[in-house]
Amino acid sequence: MIVVQRAVTHWTKQSRGGDEAARRNAVPEVFPVPAPGPAGVLVHEVDAHERDGFTVSHTIRTLDRLADLDTSRAEKPGEGPVDSGPDISEELHWGVAGVTGRTREAIAVCDAVTPVTRGVFLTEAEERLRVVVSPPAARSPAYGPRQLFTLEPGQLGRWRFNGRFTPSGCSCHSHQWWYEKWVVNVAYLSGTPAPNLFTRREPTYAVDNLVRLF
Repeated sequence: MIVVQRAVTHWTKQSRGGDEAARRNAVPEVFPVPAPGPAGVLVHEVDAHERDGFTVSHTIRTLDRLADLDTSRAEKPGEGPVDSGPDISEELHWGVAGVTGRTREAIAVCDAVTPVTRGVFLTEAEERLRVVVSPPAARSPAYGPRQLFTLEPGQLGRWRFNGRFTPSGCSCHSHQWWYEKWVVNVAYLSGTPAPNLFTRREPTYAVDNLVRLF
């Protein structure tokens, strides 16, 4: 059983301080895991937007196995299939600096991975789950694809990332900046996940790419 939970908080400079910042910071980093039923893969996407007062919304995908992923359909709790929004099957992108020596090394890492949600890619082979991420192009040192960790059955991994964004990735659009914080939790299990999987257990691997944003 594979569980991927990706929680993203979106805000602008209006929520950098005061009461709005307090509401933003109150968004949890981990959430209870929905019941997957008989599925072999559960993808749980959580979003909190400033425009909605940081109210959390949930989107859930399930499939029998990783190779069966259909990125064109999604399901919101109690609402059935809906449009999944932007196509998550896009190629891994290389951030704002183009292809560098660092990203050339990442190309080999990213071969034959499957996109499971925006920015998160997986490969499963020989009871090992390789987790690759490709953060959105941002004014952040953590851009560009990279392998985070390889999980064995029973293990959990967590990745935290934040960045400052402009429509084209160029600082010339600084008046249009917005910010995002990502927390991605991945579990590779031999059985059905408990609802408190991520809220109770500490990850086996944790990668922290949080930076001070301005």
